[in-house]
Amino acid sequence: MIGVVKLGKGTLYLVGGNILYHSIYWDSKKEAELVFGLARIDGSLNYTLLSRSDGKYSLIVSPSKPMLIRVSESYYPPHWEIRVNGELVEPIRDDRTGLTLITVSKASTVNAEFHDPFMRLRVYSAIGWAVVLAYVLLEFSWGGVHQGGNKRIWQVEIELFLRVLL
Repeated sequence: MIGVVKLGKGTLYLVGGNILYHSIYWDSKKEAELVFGLARIDGSLNYTLLSRSDGKYSLIVSPSKPMLIRVSESYYPPHWEIRVNGELVEPIRDDRTGLTLITVSKASTVNAEFHDPFMRLRVYSAIGWAVVLAYVLLEFSWGGVHQGGNKRIWQVEIELFLRVLL
C-alpha cells in the first residue's frame, strides 16, 4: 500500500498493482483485509429478466440501496435507448470492461432497445446494389442487344461456344 488519505467522510486508498500478491506472499492480514474490503459489495440486488432478444432487453431490478448496475451488453452503449421506470436515462460505458452501466435507486423496470447507427448506410447500400443488379440484368439479360450488331447476346455466346468446341 502506498498510502491512505482521509477525504471528508470518505477514505482514499492508494495501492500499487501488486498489493494482492504482496499481501499473500508476506501473509499481511492488514493488506489482505484492505484488498477484500475494497472488493466487498455493499448491498444486494435482486433482478428478474423479463425478456431478451436481439437489440432489446427488459428486466426488473430491486436494489437494497441506490447502486450502479453493470449490464452485460457492450455493443455501442451510446446507441441504446434505456428507460428506467419509463424515464429515459443516459447509459454509461464502463471503460474497463466495455459493459453498460445504469444507475438505479429503487425497485425499477429497465427497458432497453438498440438503435442501429448504421441503418441509413445499410439502406443506401441496398439501394446501390439493387441499381447495379438492375443494370447488369438489363444490360446482359437474354433479351439484351449486343452493342456491336443486331444479334442477341445469347446467340453470340452460342456461336463463340461452338467455335471453341469445333
